[in-house]
Amino acid sequence: MASIDEITSQLRSVVSRADEAVSEAGGAVSETEQLIAQANGMNAEGLAADLAVVKSTIESGLAQISAAIATIDEAITQADAARGRT
Repeated sequence: MASIDEITSQLRSVVSRADEAVSEAGGAVSETEQLIAQANGMNAEGLAADLAVVKSTIESGLAQISAAIATIDEAITQADAARGRT
């Protein structure tokens, strides 16, 4: 069975990877916004609309990842508190 320290370390690793995913997704949102502007500039409204859906999907994923990070941070806090009780 894993110790609290091992679990906490693993949770911190997950948060680190999730933070990287948030950063990457943020970049993808910015790039998608640029593509939307380019499509609009070329009067390609259909493409711009499709890209807007992509952007919305990425933003939704960002929100879910951010919520997961908050949950994991809370788990780390609880694990730290449990360690103090043992």
